[in-house]
Amino acid sequence: MSCDCYPGGTSDQVTPRVTYGLPASLPHTSPGWSFSLLSLLLRSSAVLSSVCVQSVGDLKVQSCSRHQVKHWLLSISSTAPCVAFRSMIFKFAWTRKGFMRTRWLVNDRMFDLVNLHLFHDASNLVSCDCSPSVYSANRRRALYHVLTRLKDDCNAPFFLFGDFNFRLDLKSLIQAQGWSSGDTDGHTAVYEQDGEVQLLMKCKRFEHQNSKVFQDDNEHMLLRFDHEPIPFLNELTEVQISFPPSYPFSENVSKPSEFMGTRCPAWCDRVFMSLPARALLHNGKHGEASVQYGRIGGDICMGDHKPVFLYFEMETVYQTEN
Repeated sequence: MSCDCYPGGTSDQVTPRVTYGLPASLPHTSPGWSFSLLSLLLRSSAVLSSVCVQSVGDLKVQSCSRHQVKHWLLSISSTAPCVAFRSMIFKFAWTRKGFMRTRWLVNDRMFDLVNLHLFHDASNLVSCDCSPSVYSANRRRALYHVLTRLKDDCNAPFFLFGDFNFRLDLKSLIQAQGWSSGDTDGHTAVYEQDGEVQLLMKCKRFEHQNSKVFQDDNEHMLLRFDHEPIPFLNELTEVQISFPPSYPFSENVSKPSEFMGTRCPAWCDRVFMSLPARALLHNGKHGEASVQYGRIGGDICMGDHKPVFLYFEMETVYQTEN
């Protein structure tokens, strides 16, 4: 996520740019459990009168005040508290999932950045067994848990981003195609149309007869089955998606733009924000006209997930020394 910070009333001055990135997966360990989350980086390319970072929970603060910062890189992955979804709460052993929260004060603007990693789908066959799937229900409980934790502290605007593992409602998607169910056993599901196989599924195989339907400017049709954010839309908001799904891509370097035939493509990687945080997107010189929400690395092999970014401008009060 990145934003340009415009000091109020000083549009002719150098624009401080603050960029928040997620460049690497780092392990986090604690007695009795471990999990991995992405590190959180900040890069500033101009003058900011005050930048403070607080690791919410341990009250540690790192700051950079009244300095000319050209290429300032601050990693807080080692100090920010990482909270795992404990198995005693969620009744299964996926404790490597969790979230990391930090609080930022850029001049007069305070907001929280929350990096999140929710539970994945273990089996395609289980995913399409009911609507919503049992995996969707697990993610919903975990996200409610995170939002409750955020409400327990100061009600700062927050950006919630990372691998939500949100999936399309597979049962509804298949039903909408009008396919008939072919020969199916406990390990394979086949769906046909006019005697031709359209989809073959196994636990970890998803072989669609026309995988381009998930690529070619077809977001409007597919988003009809993007149901998992709906229960949270009274608390969270998201910039309109206008890019293809971010997962699962081939890890073959010669096929960077092709989906891997393992899962139904979906927008797993997202940037959501609280309603007060959404208001910050209007505070730049150009309002939401400057906002960009997109996917990175369409023609470059970057693993099974394509990174997603949110760019916007944010106005701050320019503070001078007395």
